[in-house]
Amino acid sequence: MNVKRTIGLTVLTAAMLGLVGVGSALGAETTLCKSSAASPYCESKDRYAAETTIEAHATGTVAIKTSVGTIKCGASTLQAETGAVVGDPLPIDLSAWTLGGCGTNKTQSNCTILDEEVSSKGSLLWSKGADGALTLTDGGTAQWYINCNLLFDIDCTFSLEPQATAQGGNPAALSVPETALEGSAGPGGFCPEGAVLLPATYTVDLPKPAYVAKAVSSPDTQLCKAVETLCAQGNTYLKGTLIEAESANFAIQGEPWQLKPMTCESASMTVETEADSGYSPAYLPVELTEFALANCSQPGVGSCQVQTSIPTSEFGSGTIEWVASVDGWVDGLSVEWHVNCGSPVVFTYKAPNLTYGLKGGNPATFSLAGLELQGCESGWCPQSGKIVGADFTVASPKPLYVVK
Repeated sequence: MNVKRTIGLTVLTAAMLGLVGVGSALGAETTLCKSSAASPYCESKDRYAAETTIEAHATGTVAIKTSVGTIKCGASTLQAETGAVVGDPLPIDLSAWTLGGCGTNKTQSNCTILDEEVSSKGSLLWSKGADGALTLTDGGTAQWYINCNLLFDIDCTFSLEPQATAQGGNPAALSVPETALEGSAGPGGFCPEGAVLLPATYTVDLPKPAYVAKAVSSPDTQLCKAVETLCAQGNTYLKGTLIEAESANFAIQGEPWQLKPMTCESASMTVETEADSGYSPAYLPVELTEFALANCSQPGVGSCQVQTSIPTSEFGSGTIEWVASVDGWVDGLSVEWHVNCGSPVVFTYKAPNLTYGLKGGNPATFSLAGLELQGCESGWCPQSGKIVGADFTVASPKPLYVVK
C-alpha cells in the first residue's frame, strides 16, 4: 500500500531561517557575516552579498513520528538564498529541501520522496551573539510528498508553525526542536493524530563561516565587565546601568575668600547609561541622576546644609568617551549645589560642565580635583570655587572598564 504524506516545508524554512535571531534588540539591521572578530557587529567589508546561497545537510536522521510508525530519513539537504545584504528583517528565499533514504522499516527503504513546489519566503532577525531563531513571512509554500508501502493507505497533509535556532560558526549549525504537526486527511484517506517532527540538526556547508550579526560597525565606547579589545555581548553593561560612586574627601575652596575649604564627610553620585554602546560622534550617552553632599562644614562658619539640583546641561546629555587602555573621559554633565551655612552665608555653586577622567578597574575610580565652579556675582558668597578634594570610587558596577 502507499502512504502519501504532504508535509509543509515550513519546517525547513524554520531551520534555515534560524541563521539569524528573533528580534533586532538595538534596532540595527541584520546581516550574515564572514567574521566573528567584531561579533555581534559586522563591518561592511565582512558582510555576505545579496543572493548568497545557503546550503546545509542534516547531521543525523530527520524523522517524522506518527501513531502508526516513524518515517526516518538518513539524508536531508536544504538550499536557500539571501534577498539582500542587510535587512530589518533580512529576507531569505527557500528553494529546496530534500529527504532521502527514508522508510519505516529497519533498512529505511520502503518510502519514496518527491520534492516539488518548494517556494517559501522568510525573514531573518539577529537575537544575540551569533545565535538566532526564525520568523516566517506570509504566503510561503513548500511541500514534501512521501510515499510509503504499508499495510493500509494513508493520505495525509501535515502542517506546522515552526521554530528553530541557529549557532553561527565555522561551520554554522541549525537546530529544529520537536514540533507538533497538524494533519489533514485527503479524500478517502486516513490521517494519524499526534504526528510530530522530531528534533533535527543541520550543518551549514555554504557560506562558511557564517555568523549572524548586527549590520553596524563596532562601537567607539562600551562599558565592560572584562578587559577586552571589543567587549563581548555577555560582558557589556547595557542601557540603564547605574554607575554609583562615593567619596570621603570632598572639598571646595571658595574664592576670593581666604578661608579653608568647605569639606563634606561624604559625597555620592549616580550616572545612568542611556544606550548599550556609543558611536562617534555621540559616544556613549549618560545622564547624571544624583550628586549628593552630606555632613558639610565651612571652617569659621560652621555646619552647612547642601541641596543638589541637576539642571539640563547646555550640552544635552553627557557622554563617556574611550580614551586609552580601559579608561574614559566623562563630559557634558551639569550640577548645582545650594549651600546654606546660616544667614547670611547662603549661596550656590554651579558646575555647568562636569568633566573627569574615569579610570577603569575593579573598582573603577576618578577624581574631580581641580574642577572650576561658578559662584555668585554679589552678596555674602564666593564668586567662584574649585574642587580641591574629590577622589571617587565606583561602588557599582564592579568591575568597570571603558573599552573600544
